[in-house]
Amino acid sequence: MGKKIAVIALCTALLSAMSVATASDTYKVQVTRKAQDLYKIEGQGSSIYIKTAYCYEYATWEEAILILDSQPFSGSIAIGKIIFTNSSSTCQVDTVIR
Repeated sequence: MGKKIAVIALCTALLSAMSVATASDTYKVQVTRKAQDLYKIEGQGSSIYIKTAYCYEYATWEEAILILDSQPFSGSIAIGKIIFTNSSSTCQVDTVIR
């Protein structure tokens, strides 16, 4: 009986961890590349920048989908990804700077 409870508890903990790790927020944004691996979210006096890794998309007010993980995966530097809608290119997001 004790082993069965322990297995159920372990399965419940793993499922909870999976649901937290895959939760994310999605934003539709317009971005402009300001420097290598640095993009600015445009519009309404925004001063929000997106730091990427090895992203070679040259964007000027380009529409993009920004997906931010609410909790990065363990051991990961990335906190999400950005998908450029015109080219369908995807880049890793390392941080968002205000």
